[in-house]
This record gives sequence, structure tokens and C-alpha cells, in this order.
Amino acid sequence: MRQLPEHERDLRKVADALRYSDPMSHPSLAVYEEQIQRGILALSSPEGTMSIPEQCEALLRQIADRNSRVKILK
Repeated sequence: MRQLPEHERDLRKVADALRYSDPMSHPSLAVYEEQIQRGILALSSPEGTMSIPEQCEALLRQIADRNSRVKILK
């Protein structure tokens, strides 16, 4: 976030969503966790088709989807 101060707010939202995400792990969640990991890695890559705010919004949706699936599994 220090390297991208203009996007600090968006990046903070993603960091907070990850921090407060349910840590439950289940084999059926592996696909979602991989998507989230790829999204985070894409944030650190300068090339890409989506802007940082768009990437952050996509990550927030993926995290929310994963969290809703965790609730179903409980």
C-alpha cells in the first residue's frame, strides 16, 4: 500500500476482507482460494487489463463468495 498511496483505500478494503474472512478450510473451497491468490498476485503485477480499483472489487466479490460458501458448509 505504501507503493500505491492513491489506491490505499481500495487495497485496505481487500486486506480487511481477508483479515476478517472465516479461516475454515475445506477441499471444495480450494478453487475459490486459488482465484483469490491469483487476484492478489495480479495486484503486484504492473501489466494487466483491469485497473487496481477494478481488481480490488473483483477480489472483494471473490472473498464474499468464498465466505458465503463457508457458511453453507458449516
